[in-house]
Amino acid sequence: MATVISRIRAALRARGHAAFLAASLLLGVLVGMGAALLVTVMELVGHGVSETETFFGLGRWIFVISIPLGLLAAWLLNRWLGPDVSGGGVAETMVGLNLEGGYLPTRLVPAKIVATAATLGTGGSGGREGPIVLIGGAIGSSLARYTRFGLDQVKSLVAAGAGAGIGASFNAPIAGMMFALEVILSSFAIRHVSAIVVTSVAAAVTTHALVGEETFLRSPAYELHDPRQLILYALLAVLAVLFGTLFLRVLDISSVARFSSRIPPWALPIAMGVSVGLIGLLYPETLGTGQQFLSELLSLRGPADFVWWALFIIAALKAVTAAVTRKGGGSAGTFMPALVIGGAVGAGFAILIDPVWTFSRIDPGAFALVGMAAALAATARAPLTAVILVFELTGGYGLVLPLMLAAALATLIADRIHPESAYTMSLTRKGIRLPKSEDIDLLD
Repeated sequence: MATVISRIRAALRARGHAAFLAASLLLGVLVGMGAALLVTVMELVGHGVSETETFFGLGRWIFVISIPLGLLAAWLLNRWLGPDVSGGGVAETMVGLNLEGGYLPTRLVPAKIVATAATLGTGGSGGREGPIVLIGGAIGSSLARYTRFGLDQVKSLVAAGAGAGIGASFNAPIAGMMFALEVILSSFAIRHVSAIVVTSVAAAVTTHALVGEETFLRSPAYELHDPRQLILYALLAVLAVLFGTLFLRVLDISSVARFSSRIPPWALPIAMGVSVGLIGLLYPETLGTGQQFLSELLSLRGPADFVWWALFIIAALKAVTAAVTRKGGGSAGTFMPALVIGGAVGAGFAILIDPVWTFSRIDPGAFALVGMAAALAATARAPLTAVILVFELTGGYGLVLPLMLAAALATLIADRIHPESAYTMSLTRKGIRLPKSEDIDLLD
């Protein structure tokens, strides 16, 4: 082991192409370990909440207590170690990469892990994918500074670490690679690809080895039974855009300062946490990451115990609880809520049209999958990532046509309705306009 470490150090000191790939491999292992640590700490916090509920017999009322405490803990961490400890993490990574030369402070790594575990482990609504993007980017930034690579290689390692966070969270390295190129870098330059590929694969393998298969979202493989169903999938894309735009609007409204100007800053996490907990009393599916609920939707082969209008309500309330959790200072991302919203809308739409569609069989799970891709494309403006992610979740290409149609159509319509994505919206409000590849001057 010592010999391997010494060889890696020697390769890194050389700072050639081999050293760059060695750093990418090491980065992937570190990000995978960070993702596994985040999952483990979240499970420990969740287990503590469950044990407390059992001991006092509180039932769902435990979340009215635990979520405010979790948000308050995240808010305090942001106050002591912030900024950037609260919030999602993707926008902060994009700013560090594009405007600060790839600099993301190392202190964000442990702080973000604890804040995210406190937020989501206690029942707060959101996803761990956004925070792990920032964690991976910060690890990549720290490693790049330690190895003293050039600026372009620093950006590659930061983007690779961020994309590896997505790959590690879903055991989907190709989707992680695509997310890094499509969202973080907004560029498909070939010089970044090698580092991102190596890092994403290494992170996914490491996380899978440490936490096991059960922590990942998985879906059965579905097929397109009838080409005429493409009409239904196109209608689903439009519906997913409407709910995705609702999510973006609620996120935007929830960040307006006038809502919190009349109460002390420390009281805001408590008030927001109580609000999320009260919603969870009626619809517990809107709490946490929503992975278990989404797994149930993806397994539906026909209309079951779900009612279409109830799924639509859950989708709308998931947007509200995710936004309120963020407003309360929680550390949670928008990636997973978008998937839950799309999955609920897709399954609800399938159950709604099943009695009147007599041409072929309707699989609510298939519509949930396509709804996930459409909602993610509408909110993140990442259609390629959405399509590739679903491919990796199912392990099959039976829905390739509906997926491509829905993702492309959702992106096109969402661009017309709401020009900003979930990641650029907060930056635009601050007057930050990230440069795109076509905007960069040759001397830059």
